Amino acid sequence: MKYGHRGGNHPVKDLMTGRVYISSQNHGYVIKEETIDPDVAEVSFINVNDKTIEGLDYKNKNIPQQYIDVIVEKMKASINE
Repeated sequence: MKYGHRGGNHPVKDLMTGRVYISSQNHGYVIKEETIDPDVAEVSFINVNDKTIEGLDYKNKNIPQQYIDVIVEKMKASINE
């Protein structure tokens, strides 16, 4: 990646749904697909312009229950506001 992705209005495609989103970006690196262990993650988003990887979906999302509880409580509180 010679210059990176900088600025707004970058189209990013969700590979699961096919939907395209417009995003703001500021990075100068790329992940090569062949370096991704398929047992760990899979590509979930790509840049529409140059087909570079924009997102990964990690298969083992071991999030401790205490963090999930905090997130759920914050979501409930925001609904009640």
